[in-house]
Amino acid sequence: MIKKLLKSSIIFMFFLIPIFGFAQDFPKFPMAFWGKAYLNNQLLPKDTKIHSFCGSNLIDEILVLDDGVYAHSKSMEDKLLVKECDQDIFFKLDDGTSLKYDGYFQEGLTINKDLKFIKIIAPSPARTGGGSSSGGGSGGSSTPTTPTTNTGEVTATPSAGGKTTLTTKDGPTVKIEVPANAIVSDTKFEVKTSTMEEVVSAGTTGSAPQSFVMVGGKVYQLTATGGSGQSITTFSKDVTLSFTYTDEEIEDLDEDSLKVYRWNGTEWVALPSTVNKATNTVSATTSQFSNFALMGEEKTEETVVDTTGMTQDQLRAEIARLIALIATLQAQIAQSQGITSSGACDGVTFSRSLSLGMTGDDVKCLQTILNRSVDTQIAVSGVGSIGNETNYFGGLTRDSVIKFQNKYTSEVLTPIGLTTGTGYVGGKTIAKLNQILGRRLTLNYDR
Repeated sequence: MIKKLLKSSIIFMFFLIPIFGFAQDFPKFPMAFWGKAYLNNQLLPKDTKIHSFCGSNLIDEILVLDDGVYAHSKSMEDKLLVKECDQDIFFKLDDGTSLKYDGYFQEGLTINKDLKFIKIIAPSPARTGGGSSSGGGSGGSSTPTTPTTNTGEVTATPSAGGKTTLTTKDGPTVKIEVPANAIVSDTKFEVKTSTMEEVVSAGTTGSAPQSFVMVGGKVYQLTATGGSGQSITTFSKDVTLSFTYTDEEIEDLDEDSLKVYRWNGTEWVALPSTVNKATNTVSATTSQFSNFALMGEEKTEETVVDTTGMTQDQLRAEIARLIALIATLQAQIAQSQGITSSGACDGVTFSRSLSLGMTGDDVKCLQTILNRSVDTQIAVSGVGSIGNETNYFGGLTRDSVIKFQNKYTSEVLTPIGLTTGTGYVGGKTIAKLNQILGRRLTLNYDR
């Protein structure tokens, strides 16, 4: 038995010798690459051709599919191949843009590799000399004109960039400035506005960070779309954003704290920002598009009385002064509950929801009603105080609405399943405000 096995083994090895000798001439299995392809951080458009090289020798080529994909992971689908190579491996585009592979040839290996090409685009030279396009002069190429609009939408070009400004219905503006060489193909830039309530309720963004307020209650949706309809969110150079604001919009905010914020998908992130108080403008730069908002911190007002070195008589006098001040304010509040403060609400009926950043006569009436009670008063002096109500719904108004809602919890909050005020004037709060207005109007009529 052992002899038979030995004999069989010898015969088997005899037949293997020529097979292995022949196999040495077989070509090695190629490497295969799949993934997405980018040029200057933007997905390559469909049908862009990508070539693979071993040194200077062309090996393979493939066309980009949808969404920048040049090959899929599925085993039976085409991939970008590199055959046996003992030199550097390169990937190239038709225009010569090249990317060196940071590895080496490995037989039969399939790799998920995103190809990120970088192309430096030199700015067009300015025209020199006096030649004309049709004559034999020595004129050079002209500086490209930057596309500029005031509609909130512009098609920017790689050589000149683009600018657009959108003016909101309340007056403030937002401006986008795209520099040259920020994009690799003509791209449509667009800015749209939404309210904070709309984007938060839709789950698009979160609320403003604690102690911060969105100026005007606005969120700006900035988008960029390539020629093939693909969404572009990153750029080769920073895009400049400029936001303007009104004095009324920031009456409750610390102007020095104003910053541009970008929603990164999970939270609001402050961008390094520059505040120009002379022009009411805040500017920032970004290389990524998303949702943006202008935010600031609420003002903190403190009254400090320096009692250092005061005698007991002086302390008593200061206490008496403060008591008198409180009495004066209480008198003003009592006066505001009379007919003298009702003018702001003449002809007003609450018929729409109200929230941060809104304006109107109904907002001023709302402030007047809130100022009628000590526990919902907006301010004791200055803007928003009795006799100084405005038609702008700011942070102080929101805080007083919360107090108002908490005061009438059983009528305003409990019916809709809430336990604490939100600052948003919705259906139940509107009904209570109209009830108060109706009671006041009846009393005035009876008189």
